[in-house]
Amino acid sequence: MRCIPTCTITVLFILSGCASTGYNTVIKQVKTHISFKRYDIAETQLKTLIKSFPEKPEPYYLAGVLNFSKGNYYDCLMNFDKAERYGYTGKENIYFRKGIALYHTGNFVESESVLSLSLKHNPTPETWKQLGIIRYELGDYKGAIGPLEKAS
Repeated sequence: MRCIPTCTITVLFILSGCASTGYNTVIKQVKTHISFKRYDIAETQLKTLIKSFPEKPEPYYLAGVLNFSKGNYYDCLMNFDKAERYGYTGKENIYFRKGIALYHTGNFVESESVLSLSLKHNPTPETWKQLGIIRYELGDYKGAIGPLEKAS
C-alpha cells in the first residue's frame, strides 16, 4: 500500500515538469564529465538518460561527442544520426565532428561533403584545414590548396 502514494507522487512530479529540471541538470553534468574526460561517468549517465528519454535528441548528441572524444567513430556517427533523427537543432555542432569521424572510418567522399556543410554554418580554420587534408587524401591536390591556405 505504501507504493501507491510514492508512485502517485512520482507521476505528479513528472507531469508537473519538475522532472525536466532533473533532466537539464544531468545534461549539464554529462557535459562537465566529458570536458574533464570522465568518460565512464558520462557514459553511465547518458545510458540512463537515453533509457528514460529515448526520443530526446540531446543525449544522443552528447553520446556522439563522447564517442568522438574516445575515438569510437562508428558509434559517434550512429549517435549523431539518432540526434538528427529526433530533431537535434544544433547541426553546426554535429557537422564538424561527423566529418572528422567519417574521415577516420575511411569515408572520405562523405566526409568532404559534411565538412563543406560545416563550413557553411561555422567556417573555422580547423574545418578548412580538415577539408584540405581530405581533398589531398582523395588525390585532389589542387583542390586541397585553397582550403589549406584559408586555414593558415
